[in-house]
Amino acid sequence: MLTAIKTFLLSVLAFLLIFSLCAFAVMNRQIVFLVWNPLGQPFELPLYAIALSFFGLGFLLGGVIVWSRSWKRLGAPFQGFRKQDKFKTALQESGLS
Repeated sequence: MLTAIKTFLLSVLAFLLIFSLCAFAVMNRQIVFLVWNPLGQPFELPLYAIALSFFGLGFLLGGVIVWSRSWKRLGAPFQGFRKQDKFKTALQESGLS
C-alpha cells in the first residue's frame, strides 16, 4: 500500500515538473544572442533552449557527483573483508593457524 502511494506521488511530481518546464518553454520563446567569445559571431537561440540546457547540465552534473560519492558507501562493507584477509595472512605467516 505504501509503495503504491509513493509511486502515485512521484508520478504527480514528475507530471508537475514536466508541465512547469513546458510552460517555461512556451513563455520564453524570445530570441537572445549568446556570445561565446568576443571575436566570434554570436549564436541566436531561444531563451528556453539556453535555460533548459543549463538545467539539464546541472542535473547531470549533480547526478555524477552523487554517483561518485556513493562509491565510498558501497565500498565500506568490503573494508571488513580486507581486514580479515590481512589478519588471516598474518596468522598463517606466524604459524599460529
